[in-house]
Amino acid sequence: MFSLTSDSLSARLRPLQKAITGSDLPPRVIEFGPWLPDRGILANPGCLEAKNVIPQIDHYAPVNGLSSVSTALTARGRGGLAVRGSDGVVSIFAADISKLYKLVAGTFNDVSKSGGYTTAEDFGTEFVLWGNKVIATNYTDAVQIYNLSSSSLFADMITSTLKPKARHVAVVGDFVMLGGTNDATDGEVPNRAWWSKINDETNFDPAESTLCDFNDFPSGGWVQKIVGLSRFCLVFFDTEIWRGQFVGSPRIFRFDIIEKN
Repeated sequence: MFSLTSDSLSARLRPLQKAITGSDLPPRVIEFGPWLPDRGILANPGCLEAKNVIPQIDHYAPVNGLSSVSTALTARGRGGLAVRGSDGVVSIFAADISKLYKLVAGTFNDVSKSGGYTTAEDFGTEFVLWGNKVIATNYTDAVQIYNLSSSSLFADMITSTLKPKARHVAVVGDFVMLGGTNDATDGEVPNRAWWSKINDETNFDPAESTLCDFNDFPSGGWVQKIVGLSRFCLVFFDTEIWRGQFVGSPRIFRFDIIEKN
């Protein structure tokens, strides 16, 4: 059960009550049942909606007014990430069409590499935390990296001969995995997952000795998202979901379809 007669709400309602009724006496207690939207309308002892309130221990309270906590980006936001570094400090990053930002003392500072970016209208920027580094990718520019301990600006991450760009990025155990790639050799391959050398985000040249390689999926459409865990990943496509399991050399990752619908 919950009540709308908290001191703060009563104080807010009294001017309105007096204007309507001519009295500023405390409002009558109105009790409501629990929030039970899944019960349906008939024979429901509770409430179907709970709007503009926040849960308390035994009731709901009104939402406080909104206020700005930072400056704005210079264009529409296209991605963001909050991370905790190895020193325990929380950092917030964001992206728009041409810049990458870091929030410092309430101000979003431009921490883009020299020249900025050219994010396409239909793409955003994905971020992921890799150790004590933040990786960002927007597909149209080189994959970027920012060291939380030492960087002042983002920089190109990949230094190997092959330098794939990617729509998606994830950390899968000891690998950085890219999804939906574009490189100088094979061009656009939207159904590809490509992982780095083990424990080295700078090297994407496939080699059995480094465990770097890629996999082109035979069905499902384009890669839409990769979710990475310590020993396996989930690769989401337009119409399918695949599970990638780390199995070591020479296969490295074994991929199995787990959902076709």
